Amino acid sequence: MKLRNLLTLVLTVFLISSLYAQKEKTEKRMIKNLNILNEPTTIPLAIDYTGIQESKFANLSMTTPTEIDSTLAQQLQNVLDEAIAQYDIVGLSAALSTPNGDIWKGASGISHDTVEVTTDMLFGIASITKTFIATIIMQLYEADSLKLTDSLCKWLPPYENIDSTITIRQLLNMTSGIYNYTNYPAYSDSVFVTGSRIWTPEELLETFVLSPSFSPGTDWEYSNTNYILLGMIIEEITGNEVVSELHNRLTIPLGLNSTFLFPDEGYEGVRSHVWYLSGGSTTDITELVDTTAFSGVWTAGGIVSTAEDLVLWSKGLYEGEILNDTTLALMKVPAPYSGGYYGLGTQIAPLYSQWVYGHTGSFIYLSQLFYVPDDLLSISVISNQRPAPVNDIWLDLYFAYMDFITSEIEYHEPILVQVFPNPASDIANIKSNDLMKYVTVYNQVGQKVFYTELNSNFYRLNTSSFVSGIYHFLIKTDEGIVSRKIIIN
Repeated sequence: MKLRNLLTLVLTVFLISSLYAQKEKTEKRMIKNLNILNEPTTIPLAIDYTGIQESKFANLSMTTPTEIDSTLAQQLQNVLDEAIAQYDIVGLSAALSTPNGDIWKGASGISHDTVEVTTDMLFGIASITKTFIATIIMQLYEADSLKLTDSLCKWLPPYENIDSTITIRQLLNMTSGIYNYTNYPAYSDSVFVTGSRIWTPEELLETFVLSPSFSPGTDWEYSNTNYILLGMIIEEITGNEVVSELHNRLTIPLGLNSTFLFPDEGYEGVRSHVWYLSGGSTTDITELVDTTAFSGVWTAGGIVSTAEDLVLWSKGLYEGEILNDTTLALMKVPAPYSGGYYGLGTQIAPLYSQWVYGHTGSFIYLSQLFYVPDDLLSISVISNQRPAPVNDIWLDLYFAYMDFITSEIEYHEPILVQVFPNPASDIANIKSNDLMKYVTVYNQVGQKVFYTELNSNFYRLNTSSFVSGIYHFLIKTDEGIVSRKIIIN
């Protein structure tokens, strides 16, 4: 049985992108009815944020295979192929980065006609764009070029329906109260059109922003308008176009060669066609989701990229290659009134007893990117069809990886490690011919239930509080990591 089936009632990572079924109408009418880039504010599983700390496991240097194991690669690819068949999705791209930085990338389905989706094909990443924009803002904060308490009036001229006292922090964490311009009734008809008209940020603010939803700092609501304003602030402070700052600060240092802000710049490569599912049939709406539409989301959702670049980005950001530890920690602090699930351009989601960090996106293309700190993993999934269960696919990829690393595969034999007795009851003894550095124990659904650091050849683990079942022990020694599976009664 798949690990995911065992976790249905135990684990949820939330998909914030809304997926609303529409009646089959004309292409333009279908687009008009979509809730573009809007994301609900609640998730199914509520966990007390204050009671969770990042595991010490995340700070260890793990020994893993130097290349993605061919069996693991095939299992991950099977997840995509099965999703295409099970959910009747047109095309998918996904990637996974392991603790030591090895990359798996996969694709399944088609872009259009008989053209298959490939791993180097570009997709719109929608609101994952916000993680890039927020990071540039936080770099400017680190450089003392701005303060998070700065008001809009310090950097931008006044705009109707936008309170000039709103702070940069309130823009970043969605507590500004500014109306979400993509909710404007005529927005979709204005941007989802053929042709090459480009909307400027100023035009978006002047045309589509209605009166505020609430006073600044008194509530939380997802608003793309916040990130249009942040893009404008970046340009005002630096004197450069956002696209230049994006590349000079982020994509070039991290080697993200397939990440572009469209249509501020062209892109190198082929962008997948995009499809909308309605009434049981899919329609290719690519010509409506092009230059004008992308200009209509700009720094709120206009980046195109690959699944591989996304996991490289996630690892670089959340493992501290871009921001210092203090600034990165600020990005993870949940906003007031957000339920604990939104920081500074970062969505925060519960996975087991830990938090994962990243963002989801919904701009016809659907995307999901999360970094798992306890496992040092980054996983991305992008679909060229809306709707599509990218959250379920993300979970299936995670479970496939965890199934693999917690199976009885021993990378560095002959390290002699014994866990006994087997079955165990109140005590499990762990003995090694090499010094053990740490022991991590996972239960049968892949949840980490125990961790300790060691510097000895022997350890007695009290298992009296463990629920009966199968447990996987990962034991790190000077020579590597081995896995042992035992039954605890």
